[in-house]
Amino acid sequence: MINNSLIVNLICLMMTMFCCQNSEKILVTGVAIDCKAGAGVLTVPDSSLYYVDGIDYWEDNVLGRRIRVEGKLLLRNFPARKDGVAVQSIVGDSVRFILDPRWELVR
Repeated sequence: MINNSLIVNLICLMMTMFCCQNSEKILVTGVAIDCKAGAGVLTVPDSSLYYVDGIDYWEDNVLGRRIRVEGKLLLRNFPARKDGVAVQSIVGDSVRFILDPRWELVR
């Protein structure tokens, strides 16, 4: 019998392979925020959200402060379920992730 979590992981891997676009390096300046999906940077004034890969949350001395993050941009699509089942997840086109991030506080 095949484990259901194995099937889910394989489906997620396939979706990542087919629904993602890699771009060049990116430099983002904004405010450090925590989200359910992990640490993020909210740019000002356009309020664009970038998730920072590998960081689950910002430490108290960083949260809410201006930061600069450099890394590789990953655009990933999270399509909504078509069967109407309610799930808690990220939904949307071109959700932005910064891979291999290097960050610093902005004075």
